[in-house]
Amino acid sequence: MGETSKWDARAEAFTDRALELIRDLWPGIRWRRAGTLQLAGQRGEEPFNVGLLNVYQAAAGQTDPDDVDALLIDFLRALPIDGPALDAVDLETVRSHIFPMLKPAAFLQTAGIAIAEPDKQPAHRPWEAGLIVTLVLDTPNTVIYLRQSDLARWGVEFEELLALACDNLESVSEGLPLKMGRPPDEGTASAFIVMDSGDGYDAARLLLARQRDFLAEYLGPEYLVGIPNRDFLVAFTFDLAEQFAPIIRQDARQHQHPLTGQILLVTPDGVEVWQG
Repeated sequence: MGETSKWDARAEAFTDRALELIRDLWPGIRWRRAGTLQLAGQRGEEPFNVGLLNVYQAAAGQTDPDDVDALLIDFLRALPIDGPALDAVDLETVRSHIFPMLKPAAFLQTAGIAIAEPDKQPAHRPWEAGLIVTLVLDTPNTVIYLRQSDLARWGVEFEELLALACDNLESVSEGLPLKMGRPPDEGTASAFIVMDSGDGYDAARLLLARQRDFLAEYLGPEYLVGIPNRDFLVAFTFDLAEQFAPIIRQDARQHQHPLTGQILLVTPDGVEVWQG
């Protein structure tokens, strides 16, 4: 009986935390508990019902509260709550607000828990290091993942929309503050550059050829990069790999919106996982 009570208490706490997070994500909807692992919301005449059992089971192996929160947030953001609003929006209206975002491939499993219809799944393509590239509509309160159905309705291919998203990210990246350490000169080749603007797209800037070329001006034509979480990018010369590798792995385990603890190699040909 004690084990049952413990399990019930965990489920109740999980439901309470989900309620807090979903209220933060969609403050315009009146959310309430509808029972253990059940949430209900109302926006005008539009009702919402959210079952949490599957994501609760997916989070059963997580012991770090930040990891549970990250899983819950991914699940909640994948819910088709704002999706119907996109159904009436044409591409020209939102084209300047579309951006690329990197996500772990496991995000698709979380989205699959939230969304049953394949065409309502987030549009994406595989990338490196177990990551995928997604497309988001950046709104004042949250980001909305563009769906396969949105691309089909607009009559655009993923790569075409990704090019637009990267152009948008490039335009807001001009003048981005950088943290630079030991710029290379005749006396030393060691150097690193950090991007941590906090706008949610620091890791995604690795997708931008112009950003990679800019980093190459300081680090050389080939260099290494860590993107342990969505909001952090560190690029560095090869001699700093031993120093930075454990920091990148730890960051990927401990921070919200984790991506990968692997180090990436950037060359004039593109980006790949470093085998060093």
